[in-house]
Amino acid sequence: FGDQPPSRLTWYVEDGHPAGLLLSRSTDADLLVVGARGHGGFSGLLAGSVTEQCVRHAGCSVVVVRATA
Repeated sequence: FGDQPPSRLTWYVEDGHPAGLLLSRSTDADLLVVGARGHGGFSGLLAGSVTEQCVRHAGCSVVVVRATA
């Protein structure tokens, strides 16, 4: 977002199980953006377990952002 993040953007820092926290927040969100940093220990998968849970169970649309090489 650079120096001007959108005015409606909300950031949270919480302690707990990542997938559960993200899914809980997704019920009141318009969009959930998650990063995909690896394969969750399974080389045949394209997303980790937290990303997979969010994509399958979020209460809003989900965007998965992958790092560029």
